[in-house]
Amino acid sequence: MFAFRFAQHQLSETNAKKHKPNDISLSCNRNKSQVTGSQTAPASESCSSLAATIMNDTIKTNSTRQMAKFFVLLFSTLAVLTSCNGQVKTNSVDTVATKIQKNERFQKSSNAVKDNEGNIWFVGEKGEGLYAYNPNSKEYTSYTVNDGLSFNTIFTIYKDKDGKIWIGTADGITCHYGKTFSIIPIAKITGNPNYRPTKLHPQFGFPQPEENWVLSILQDKKGIFWFGTHTGIYRYDGKNYSHFTHNDGVANNTGASINLVESILEDSTGNIWFGGRGTSGVFCYDGNTLTNYQPNKTEWAFPIYQDKQGDIWFSSRCACLYRKTGDTFNLFKSPSFDDFVFGMAQDKSGNYLFGNFVYDGKTFSQIIDQYSGQTLLKC
Repeated sequence: MFAFRFAQHQLSETNAKKHKPNDISLSCNRNKSQVTGSQTAPASESCSSLAATIMNDTIKTNSTRQMAKFFVLLFSTLAVLTSCNGQVKTNSVDTVATKIQKNERFQKSSNAVKDNEGNIWFVGEKGEGLYAYNPNSKEYTSYTVNDGLSFNTIFTIYKDKDGKIWIGTADGITCHYGKTFSIIPIAKITGNPNYRPTKLHPQFGFPQPEENWVLSILQDKKGIFWFGTHTGIYRYDGKNYSHFTHNDGVANNTGASINLVESILEDSTGNIWFGGRGTSGVFCYDGNTLTNYQPNKTEWAFPIYQDKQGDIWFSSRCACLYRKTGDTFNLFKSPSFDDFVFGMAQDKSGNYLFGNFVYDGKTFSQIIDQYSGQTLLKC
């Protein structure tokens, strides 16, 4: 399934390299086979403040359509990863510049976090590693295996409660704290005695073996880390790693296997939800019992957000969402959804943001015209 996602991936051979704003471009349409990481992160900055920082400083291009794509994904990603309790403080997006210089080095960014020094970290596409934007110097710095990453293909990036950046790659985890990178080998996490280093497929260019991939990361309220991988979930308590439901005393009596965990979310009551395109339905662990839900007999679903009302939203196949209110999963579809929904947020007025659309409870409105780049709605 994921082979095609990496058909175009290439390893970057450049060392950490600084780029002025007019040397870069970040675009934002997620293709149908893209993987996403955990959708939960410590509340720190509003999505608009991060997006505005980058847009006001760096976005200069000849392609307004590319600009629209950039803003749509960046806004959605930062809304999910950094909004405070689901409330997004927004400014007018009329300040968005309409020019980005096209550069193939910087393509789609699927994940972003802000570190304790104010730098904004982006996951690159096409196996190009990681990027950090310094709003003071207005420069980007690229990081690859030459600088300490375990692999250049990155699936997720996450900031823990102490400010450490956790980077899930195609070959284990890389952590960044201060100015230092450190690697947690996948074999240390999984205990696999038959570990083989990740390499790119000679014909298609995707990283293999897939059991080395770390797809999602979450630190729960108790400080326990959860790592979603191709072979299930692993937990880390600060001392030891354990394979969830395999050697940690938790029983999986659901009859459904846990594989390819692309998203992990902790709800307001401490339940851990997880799923992905390799699981059957979606799982919930309440600290004692593991439960599997299959809304509308869906093949898979993964959690992306809990709103201010306490409802939990799940993405699923066929470009639709499920909204769990109480014990009921309600199908939520819209012609506006033409692909998987990987992220969402809720603004201070209670409107829902899905990528380039705002839903006020009755109707959908487009934020930015996909072709002209013009702002259609102030949010």
